[in-house]
Amino acid sequence: MKALASLFISIAPGAFRILVVWLAAHLYTPQYAAPFTAMYLFATALCMISGGGFGLVLIRHSAGSNRKSKVIISLFLLITGAVTAVLMTVVTIPFLQFELLPFLGITTALSCWQIERHGWIAERKFMFLSLLDLLLVIILVLTLWTSKLSIVTALVSSHVVLITVSFLWRFRQTKSGGHPTVWSWSLIWSAIKIGGSTFIAGGFLMILPALVESMITPIILTKLSLMVTAVGALFVVPRSYLNLFIGSLAKVVRARKVDSRIVHTCVRRIHRLGLIMLIPAYLFVLFYLIVSGQQLTPHDLLLSMTVCSAMVIGQLYLVEGNLLILLQRENIALISSSVMFVVMLGLAWLLGQSIEHDYKFLIGLFTCLGLCYSVRWGVYLTILKPYFQKPQKTDKVTKS
Repeated sequence: MKALASLFISIAPGAFRILVVWLAAHLYTPQYAAPFTAMYLFATALCMISGGGFGLVLIRHSAGSNRKSKVIISLFLLITGAVTAVLMTVVTIPFLQFELLPFLGITTALSCWQIERHGWIAERKFMFLSLLDLLLVIILVLTLWTSKLSIVTALVSSHVVLITVSFLWRFRQTKSGGHPTVWSWSLIWSAIKIGGSTFIAGGFLMILPALVESMITPIILTKLSLMVTAVGALFVVPRSYLNLFIGSLAKVVRARKVDSRIVHTCVRRIHRLGLIMLIPAYLFVLFYLIVSGQQLTPHDLLLSMTVCSAMVIGQLYLVEGNLLILLQRENIALISSSVMFVVMLGLAWLLGQSIEHDYKFLIGLFTCLGLCYSVRWGVYLTILKPYFQKPQKTDKVTKS
């Protein structure tokens, strides 16, 4: 049951985004729905920094703490996360064509709810979080159905209500035992580094369709978009596995009792799940290519499979990056995310340069695929190396 609940809470954020976009498209005119959708999706991207970064810090520092420390750290990270979201909105709004107040409200509300969700994950209360995710959908739909509020106001107000209910409910469910934890301003810098790493790694997944859109034919672009969507949906499998033990792992890290077998087993199972993810991803692509009725060449088939493999690598890297952050290696996560992002820029450039030559196109794809594997393998070794060092032997002192 806990595994199913973990799978559900991994699916919930993506499903909620789809629901919001669908509601906007069906309740409003295209002139209103289109800019709202763009604003909403951009706000979810910014939440990788203000929500994801501060949320992972909450998991790492609330693990094993007593109730009072958890309340203080949660409030501190919720407030500073909201302030960070506001500052990011103010900085980015001059470069965008969005209205300030709606964009600010959505970004702040989404960021705070993402931080609060991480609090439940740290406590391993997956059933409660599943109920809260369902409650958010119910509140939003009822608000839009029974009132004349705009979708922006309904979205922000439903998040505010849910965050308040969740915060109070979470600490009624928290056990009073644990050790005291002192908050510090350095948590903000750690959260920004972690959020930056997550944002860049997320860019790894989003940069390919955006940059190659003007470089390739509409048929291949449709295939790419469907593959990205399919593999993105499959990503919840390793993510839900990580959720199952993320709180326990953070607790043993804080206690400095990390066993190499725990980390090694975790990474090995994530890799195994990644290989399993390839099978339904390939089957989806083959099914689409068959039912589309288009004349296919071996080049189309090889291109589809290669891009699928690259997307699986990117999805697994996001999971490994979260593991790296939990083990207090956020600097390495930030550097490796940046390297991965540069690799994807190189892939987009190679696609643009070699699209007219089949052999160059495939060479470029396989080269970047190999680079992605190399970066991931380097991250894997970085995670495991500190835990494979043998403890130094000390002389025993006995009383004579």
